[in-house]
Amino acid sequence: MARGKHRNPSNRNQDYMASSEPNSPTKANTEYPNTPEKQDLVSKSYLIMMLEDFKKDIKNSLREQVEAYREESQKSLKEFQENTIKQLKELKMEIEAIKKEHMETTLDIENQKKRQGAVDTS
Repeated sequence: MARGKHRNPSNRNQDYMASSEPNSPTKANTEYPNTPEKQDLVSKSYLIMMLEDFKKDIKNSLREQVEAYREESQKSLKEFQENTIKQLKELKMEIEAIKKEHMETTLDIENQKKRQGAVDTS
């Protein structure tokens, strides 16, 4: 700032903002009066728009979360079903093995009884 040139509220922006308009009071725009009521309406409509956008975002987020949960649930259910089927097959194999072993044991007992009966009769 040059020496001796002090800025006051009326000349502080003169160096930075050249105006093509004469220094006169601004005329009020009669088409769009800037009244508090108009400002309230603009603010309300902006707020409503923001709330609607927020609502859409929340709705989309919830939809995505539900879909992800549904997919995860389906995946878990499928794994559970596969594991259950596998366990059932293993149990059936064990049952068949036990049945086979029981039949063999029963056959051995019958054969031993026959041998003892043959030995006793001789």
